[in-house]
Amino acid sequence: DRDLAAESDAQMREAGQAAGTGDPWELTLLGDALLRRRLWERSLPVLERVLASDLGEKGDLGPRAARNLGLTLLHLGKWDEGIQALGNLPDHGQDPEMTLEIARQGARLGRFAEARRQLERLLEMKQQDRNAAAEADLLLQRCRILEGDKKGAAEWLLRIWSSPTNPVRD
Repeated sequence: DRDLAAESDAQMREAGQAAGTGDPWELTLLGDALLRRRLWERSLPVLERVLASDLGEKGDLGPRAARNLGLTLLHLGKWDEGIQALGNLPDHGQDPEMTLEIARQGARLGRFAEARRQLERLLEMKQQDRNAAAEADLLLQRCRILEGDKKGAAEWLLRIWSSPTNPVRD
């Protein structure tokens, strides 16, 4: 992992130097590097600068920066602003990975009803993998419990326990 950290450091230095030019592509690379390091506060002005710049022929950077900005805002606890930024994306609501991340952040922020809506949508999607579906189902039950719907969570647990695919069952 040291190699990965050194590579990330080098990418951040390079992107940081190039970002001084204001080039949207270089700013986007810097924003990506800051996000990988979970430096939310530092990534916010960089991503805002990308979205405020003239993207010209680099129009594909807009959705990427908007997605990263939305995620950054969610991680900073700014739910409404993050959802608004993500809502402007052309594929909003169709990306299982993004939907799961929004639900994770909603649960983390105590926005259980919003998290549940995202998770229910995710479970209706056909393109998520088994692990994402299992995580979504578990997080949905956690939200139910934290919202006080213990009966719904208990019914889910009984359904899972009595399932023929339960590996723990005798």
